[in-house]
Amino acid sequence: FTVHFEYALMNNVMRLVKETNAVILVQRYENEYIMKLSIRKQDAEILRSKFDKIAGLGFQTEES
Repeated sequence: FTVHFEYALMNNVMRLVKETNAVILVQRYENEYIMKLSIRKQDAEILRSKFDKIAGLGFQTEES
């Protein structure tokens, strides 16, 4: 996953990262925070569903 969001959403995003055991591969801040995450396939749909519920958060999935 590549996730982008405003600073105000940082706590929500970090909580979900921790809950789903996702690994932060890249983290940077430009005009908004951008994180690249690695997650097990079986947990990916759970994370996608939770990200969908957060207004102001955008994400892309990347198949390997």
